[in-house]
Amino acid sequence: MFSFWREAKPTLHRAEIVSKLKAAAEAAEREQIVLLLENEPACNGGYADEVAGLVRAVDSVYMKVLWDPGNEVYGGRFAYPDGYREVKDVLDQVHLKDAVIREGGAPGCVPIGRGNVPISEQIRALEADGYQGLYTLETHYIPEGGTAKDGTAMTLEGLRAVLK
Repeated sequence: MFSFWREAKPTLHRAEIVSKLKAAAEAAEREQIVLLLENEPACNGGYADEVAGLVRAVDSVYMKVLWDPGNEVYGGRFAYPDGYREVKDVLDQVHLKDAVIREGGAPGCVPIGRGNVPISEQIRALEADGYQGLYTLETHYIPEGGTAKDGTAMTLEGLRAVLK
């Protein structure tokens, strides 16, 4: 899940955001499910420090962080070690993709191993810290003239290469 479209000044709306997220966590508790709040630059909990702060403020075992280091890079921040340091004690799942900031400042996906997300270092740190959750390969990359299937194959190939 996400923390609502980003406001110009997210901190001005933090109490309301936390209130809504607490209500969601209470509903999740009734259903015995865990909600995962993803860091997404287009949202109020866009970056590691923000999303971790929201989850800590909700203070429920039924809401955790879905850590996406690629999204941190999309937003022009360092995913590892900086972002990871913020979320590592409240995360429950990890998305894997690679990203770059293109000329003009626009973010974009690339196959894993061709961008600015230090995937192998991130996974090594997660494993060293005892992470046993899921890793989800995100398949946002589509090569020019290719298909989503081609991009997925290239992304998986890149993941295999960085894990060797």
